[in-house]
Amino acid sequence: MVYNRQLIALALVAIFSTPGKAHAGLQDLFGFGARGPALCGSAVAFASGFESVYYNPAGLTVGKGQSFTLGFQAGLFDLKIHSPRSNELASLEEVEPVSGLNLGFDVRLPLLGALKDKIAIGVGFYIPTKVLFSAQLPEPYTPQLWVTGSNTRSVSFQAGIGIHATDWLRLGLGVRVLASLHGKIDVAPGELGNLGSKVEDEMIAVYGTIAGLMIQPHENWSIGLVWRDEIGATFDIPITADLGDKFNLSIPKLLIGGKANFDPMQAAIHVGWKPTEDLQLELGVLWKHWSRFPLPLLNGTSAIPAQEAPNFSDTFVPRIGIEGGFAVGKTTRTQLRGGYAFEASPVPNQSGQHNFLDGDRHIVSVGNGWSFDLGKQRRLELNIYAQLHIMAKNTTAKTSPPDYISINTSNLGFPWIGAEALLFSSGASVGVNF
Repeated sequence: MVYNRQLIALALVAIFSTPGKAHAGLQDLFGFGARGPALCGSAVAFASGFESVYYNPAGLTVGKGQSFTLGFQAGLFDLKIHSPRSNELASLEEVEPVSGLNLGFDVRLPLLGALKDKIAIGVGFYIPTKVLFSAQLPEPYTPQLWVTGSNTRSVSFQAGIGIHATDWLRLGLGVRVLASLHGKIDVAPGELGNLGSKVEDEMIAVYGTIAGLMIQPHENWSIGLVWRDEIGATFDIPITADLGDKFNLSIPKLLIGGKANFDPMQAAIHVGWKPTEDLQLELGVLWKHWSRFPLPLLNGTSAIPAQEAPNFSDTFVPRIGIEGGFAVGKTTRTQLRGGYAFEASPVPNQSGQHNFLDGDRHIVSVGNGWSFDLGKQRRLELNIYAQLHIMAKNTTAKTSPPDYISINTSNLGFPWIGAEALLFSSGASVGVNF
C-alpha cells in the first residue's frame, strides 16, 4: 500500500509540473515595430510614430497628423550546446520560433490656442500569433537560453502621451502592460468518491512605467533619454490535493510559480545628429538592471532544497544606427537603415547548479522604408527589417559544490557545458499617415 501511495504522489507531481519547451518573447530581444529594430534600437533621440510608446514616448509629438500601422515580426533560434553529454542535451537545442502581430496608432490631439499641436497620444499592441499567454518552463538547472530566449509569449500593450513643452524640449510618459497567469488547482473526491480536479485561472495585468525626454538644442541635434520600469509576466498556480479516506495519504501543497518573462529596469541616453535633411546618425548606451533577476521557476514544495541565487550582473549596451533617405520620383521616398549593438551577457560563470547558456552577442541590423504620397496630406508607408544576433561560443566547467549544496552528476551541466547561437529576426509593417 505504501508503494501505491508513493506512485500516486509522484503521478500528481508529474501531472502538474511537467515542463514544456521554451517560448521566447520578441520585444526586449529584437525591438518593437519595424523602424526601431532596423536601427538596432537606436530610435531614442529621433523617436517618432507609434513605436515611440516603447523607445521614447516624447517622440509622439514628432511628425504631423496621425497614423495607423499594422506589422508582423518573427524570430528564429539556432542553438548549439557543447558538452560531453551531447546525446542527453540534443533535444534542448530545439528552440521554437516565435512570431506576433504589431498594431499601433498615434494621433495629435485637436486642441486650440497655446496647446495646438502640442500633445499627442499613441498606442501599441504586440499579439503573439499562436497563444495569448504561454509560460512553459524547464525545471531548475535545465540547460537553456533565458536572456536570449525569455521563455514567454504574452500579449503586450503600451500607451503613451507626448508633450511638446518648448521649442527645444519634448516630454513623454507611458505605461506598458503584460499579461500574467494566476489561479489554483484543487484535487478532491467527488460525490461518488472518484477523484476530480477544479481548475481556476485568470489573466491579470501587470504594469510598468516608461518615461522619456527629447532635448533639441539645435535643429540638427537631439538628445534622447528614456527610463523603463522593471516588468515581468508571472505565473502563480498553487495546487492542493485531498485524496480522501480511500487512500489516506497526505499530499503537501504544491506550487507552479515563477517568472515567465523578466524585462529589467532600463535607462538609456542617446545622441542624434542630422548633418543633412536626408541623413541622421544616432548612438547611445542602454543600462539594464539585470542584478534583480529572480529565480525563473520557484520550488514546487518546501521540501525541495533551496536553489542558488542567479546572481546576474547589470549590463551596458552600446549601439549605433544610421538612416538615410532620398526621393524616387515625385511622390515616392525611400529610407535605408542599419545598426549595430553589442550586448554583454548578464549571466555569471555557470560553475554551480544553474545552466543558463546565454553569452555575449554582436547584433547587426538592416532595413528599408518606402513612403508613397497619396494626396491630401496622406502617405502610405512600408517598412521591412532583418536582424542577426551572433552569440559566440562560451564554455564553463563545474566546480565541486559546498557541502550544504546538493549537486550530483544528474545535473546535465556536469562536468562542463558550453553553447553558441545565432538568432535571426525579421519583420514588416504597413501604415497610413494622414
